[in-house]
Amino acid sequence: MWEIFTCGKMPYGRLKNTEVVERVQRGIILEKPKACFKEVYEVIFLIFQKKLFKVLMNEVSRDQRVRLLWRRHYPDV
Repeated sequence: MWEIFTCGKMPYGRLKNTEVVERVQRGIILEKPKACFKEVYEVIFLIFQKKLFKVLMNEVSRDQRVRLLWRRHYPDV
C-alpha cells in the first residue's frame, strides 16, 4: 500500500534485501507518505504490526471515516 501513496517509489530505496529484512524484524517501518491520510496510515501500521491482511479488511469495513475520506480524496480508485 505504501507504494500506492508514493506513486510507485521503492519502499526502502537502495537498501539491500538483507538490510530491509533486518529493519522489518526490528519493527522499523516506513514513514507515512505525504499523500496518505493519517487514518489510512494507522491501518497500514496496524497491519504491519499484526502482519495480517484480514485486519485491513476488518478495519476498513468498520471505520466509516476512512471510507468517507478515501472516497472524498480518491473518487476514481
